[in-house]
Amino acid sequence: MPSLQGWHLLYKEYMETKNLDVVYVLKCGRFEECDELRYSLRSLENLPHRNVHIFGDKPDWVRNVTFHDITQVGEKWENVNRLLSCICHTGSVTDDFILMNDDFYIMSAVEELPYYGDGTLMDRYNQIAKDWEVESLYQLGLKQASETLSEAHKDTYNFELHVPIILNKEKLLPIVEQYPMSCARRSLYCNFYNIKPVPHKDVKIYDPDTRDFPVDFLSSNDSKFSGSLREYVDSRFPDKCIYEE
Repeated sequence: MPSLQGWHLLYKEYMETKNLDVVYVLKCGRFEECDELRYSLRSLENLPHRNVHIFGDKPDWVRNVTFHDITQVGEKWENVNRLLSCICHTGSVTDDFILMNDDFYIMSAVEELPYYGDGTLMDRYNQIAKDWEVESLYQLGLKQASETLSEAHKDTYNFELHVPIILNKEKLLPIVEQYPMSCARRSLYCNFYNIKPVPHKDVKIYDPDTRDFPVDFLSSNDSKFSGSLREYVDSRFPDKCIYEE
């Protein structure tokens, strides 16, 4: 396996998606229906792609995806890291793949994905610090990633936006292995491989009753998929897709 220092590839700003697999890492509670995933899968109608893979849990209603049943124990970032490692070692997943979260929605048709970024990791850290009295584990992860990149004489752009991203299995694996507990793997990946961000604000919606929605991508808050936010997403994707029962 090549080391991080062994890669000197400059990425294109945009990559086509039509021949790439979409991959979800998913953990649902025992009785959860994972409605966010339902709408996320429906929104794939806006993204040309090859196949869909789900690593982790699979709701009963999901159909026509390749499912990889992986037991998840331990902390959140540890679980995500194990799933990403499994993706990197799975031959049936395309070498370049589109990483999605179950609460990501593609709101308009796209055929290429840029590498979106917003300021630096410490900009993001300071933004969160305004609303939190105590440093969270997520903030600590941002700071640690920034320090790691600075020590390696790399940029510290923030790529932790709630949008799909294209990753390469061979290039992702060293990140997963060297930083198994990091919550900022997207930023480590992009900065170590000299990817320059396309500026974009984050699309995460924290107020379920907002009426101000992004036009290209959207992401819902884990515990607040309700109100006008849910109504809006349902109005955009009211029909079942091929990935549903």
